[in-house]
Amino acid sequence: MNKTATLTILAVLLVSLPPVAFAQTSTALDLSDSSGGELTTVISKNASPDLNESLGDLSPNEWARLVVRYVPGESIDSLATLLGANIQADYGDFNTAVIDIDPAVVSDLLGSGMVEYVTPNRPLEHLGRIATPTASQSSEPRTTTTVSLESHLRVVAGVAALGQNVGMAPGSISVAVIDSGIAEHPDLATADDPLQSRVLAHVDFTASPTGASFDPFGHGTHVAGIIAGNGALMAGTGQRPYTGIMPGVNLVDLRVLDETGGGSIDGLLDALGWVLEYADTYNIRVVNLSVGSAPYESYETDPLCLAVSRVIDAGIAVVVAAGNHGKTEDGEKLYGGILSPANAPKVITVGASNTFETDPRGDDGVTTYSSRGPTRSFRSTDADLDGTISEDEKIYDNLLKPDLVAPGNRIISTASYGSTLYEEHPELRVGADYFELSGTSMATPVVSGLVALMYRAHPGMTPSLAKAVLMRTSQHLDDFGRLEQGAGEVNALAAASLVAALVDDPSALAAGDPAAPGYDLTIPRVVMIAGEAVLVGHELIYTGGWYFGNELFRSEGIRWTEDGVGSGGILWGDGVLWADGILWADGSVGSDGILWADGILWADAALSSLNLAAEAERLGPDGILWADGILWGDSQLFG
Repeated sequence: MNKTATLTILAVLLVSLPPVAFAQTSTALDLSDSSGGELTTVISKNASPDLNESLGDLSPNEWARLVVRYVPGESIDSLATLLGANIQADYGDFNTAVIDIDPAVVSDLLGSGMVEYVTPNRPLEHLGRIATPTASQSSEPRTTTTVSLESHLRVVAGVAALGQNVGMAPGSISVAVIDSGIAEHPDLATADDPLQSRVLAHVDFTASPTGASFDPFGHGTHVAGIIAGNGALMAGTGQRPYTGIMPGVNLVDLRVLDETGGGSIDGLLDALGWVLEYADTYNIRVVNLSVGSAPYESYETDPLCLAVSRVIDAGIAVVVAAGNHGKTEDGEKLYGGILSPANAPKVITVGASNTFETDPRGDDGVTTYSSRGPTRSFRSTDADLDGTISEDEKIYDNLLKPDLVAPGNRIISTASYGSTLYEEHPELRVGADYFELSGTSMATPVVSGLVALMYRAHPGMTPSLAKAVLMRTSQHLDDFGRLEQGAGEVNALAAASLVAALVDDPSALAAGDPAAPGYDLTIPRVVMIAGEAVLVGHELIYTGGWYFGNELFRSEGIRWTEDGVGSGGILWGDGVLWADGILWADGSVGSDGILWADGILWADAALSSLNLAAEAERLGPDGILWADGILWGDSQLFG
């Protein structure tokens, strides 16, 4: 990486600070410029839709900052010299660079033959929401009735039921929080030494100085507390602590948002590149992304999606917020609001559930603002060479996201004292040291904490297996569709039971080998959370190379025959497929939505291309070949 980063290794915890929070207003996602209308500029196949649209508007007096994926083996230095561009960062692991370039030579860049794809340096948004508490909502510590002084979040997620001390012992696993920074807070210290921070490193990828606080905005500290806060400041008060999911886990702070909560994708690419470089140094096993950007192109060309996929391929789980674009400004449901890189197939995409501040899960639901699927990013080709992209020249990804949901509404967590959010929203302070925020930003660290817990419990865990286990054991929420909740609400207690049955090295399994011998998945399972019986989900059949039949097996994919019976003898209609790719053998394409047959089809890539041979070659062996009966359309009318 060429970009300068400020790295600080902490030996002591600064305890003279107070709390913080994160916020953002939910607005309807509007991509009409790129996904609804026609592009009237000359189309370049290796430029993103929004770059194509803006080419004619670039000022010759203002250089443009672009993200360039260059051809492997080419030198970005020689290309920059040729075009007179300035290199801001070069990410060799991603074959991607950030350059400043004269708009007059952008066409030369696109036609050089040395670049595969070019996008603008798009802005990032944080995915928290600020809502003024009603008169009945107190900013004082909550006293919800419970059998123990455990945090509401740990109880409802099923972590508390695993044992009072689960996650409390310090461990070597680290979670990288890519956000607005992490302020030193007493709840993020070690249990034995309140002056010893568990934030192992602070790295600043923003242009603005942090000053005395490592989180001048306040969002990242709130996220960090949900993952790893130990509730130290609540000890001895007799009140329920605001303990995070995995107290004792270490954190790495990678700051990409400034004091206003703003940032751009070059900073996020910087942080992801840093994770690859230093993952072994800090034993980073999980990355939390409670930030996102508008998705203007398919996950196959989106630079953020490609970068997070590279991180996952390195064995690091990436957990991403779906977005807060689940409703219009008028309060109507909005589909297709999944942000980037939450639209990447391999990440764990998290929506937000609402617990209504009760420990039992029977009343839980999906929040109105949580982004719904499917993904509406697309591939396109100007087939008729008329200089425009029409609707029939687009092939939408239509990934059915989110993958699951977790509590994200009115979450109380650690505050960054003196931060923008802390100062501008005193009504959301809870005492002096905590702050209340809502959003998929708050749901995402719940899942990141659970993935860290799984890695600690089973060192052989892999990103795809962690995702499969969490989805398989999630609880389906009544009255909410798959496009809203994915597999359902996460259930740590049920997931731990399956993790305990896994073989030592699941990654070494061959296709067809059992991953949890003797763990009979045909037996209905119920776990007790907050005195309530919770049914463990049984609808997931396949996701990311893991096949759930009578047991859990490693798989290279599922091939369905024309009679609807899979190779494992499972009849279609009683399960859900979460796959890397779906093909229809008969080539049928619907027009107005989805015609669900006997069951629910759920895939990480639902593709309805007329050229099935080309799609089969593109997807490779992990795709699923579906015979008959599924119709998919490009409208936003979903069953």
